[in-house]
Amino acid sequence: ELLGVVEADPVPDPDLRPDLDRLTGVYEHAFATLTVTAGDDPGTVVVTPSPRNVDGWQPPVTSPVTFGFSSPTDIVSLDHPAPVKVAHFDPDGDRAQWLLWEHRRAPRTGDVPGAPT
Repeated sequence: ELLGVVEADPVPDPDLRPDLDRLTGVYEHAFATLTVTAGDDPGTVVVTPSPRNVDGWQPPVTSPVTFGFSSPTDIVSLDHPAPVKVAHFDPDGDRAQWLLWEHRRAPRTGDVPGAPT
């Protein structure tokens, strides 16, 4: 307040339509396998976590979350309870090679099963 800084959650830009083919795929996070698919509405993606097949404790997997875009590589949750969930895709190249999810980089490990390549 003293400096006049106003903190606000990022908001999606409904007019952004990034190349979803560049971003969709399977990403391997430390605590879940993340499948990124195109959302039902234009300019949205759905991130669906699923359990990893690893030995040892893993936190519970969360429900799928729908995201809108605040920039061509930054996504903001649309249907997640507060606080707002944000994530960031690799900005370089023809295909995103990683997704920053919950402050951890998740490398892209493949295409969504059954999706055209």
